[in-house]
Amino acid sequence: MSIVLGSGFQTIGFVLTFLIAFWLGGKLAYTDTKNNNSLISTSFKYSVLVNLVIWIVFCLIIGDSTGNSNFLFTTPAIIALIVSTTITTFTIGLLISYLIKKINNL
Repeated sequence: MSIVLGSGFQTIGFVLTFLIAFWLGGKLAYTDTKNNNSLISTSFKYSVLVNLVIWIVFCLIIGDSTGNSNFLFTTPAIIALIVSTTITTFTIGLLISYLIKKINNL
């Protein structure tokens, strides 16, 4: 509760961004599995889309709240984007793609 009161609009915006990113990623994964694309390809696309949306909004929120918008400031976020995309491609992204494929085949 104190986080929402302390940085209200940024927190609400970030939560909404997560929901929108997961929804868009789910639609993409559904379409890919419907077209019989491989699970790894679907997982990679899902992970890239979700992480890209989340990290772009994160950089915008942090840059806006701190007033710092230079490129050097975003370098850690770019590294985190690459690392988190790689990790989620082979973990939760693969699981989500698999589950969506199973649901499609019912």
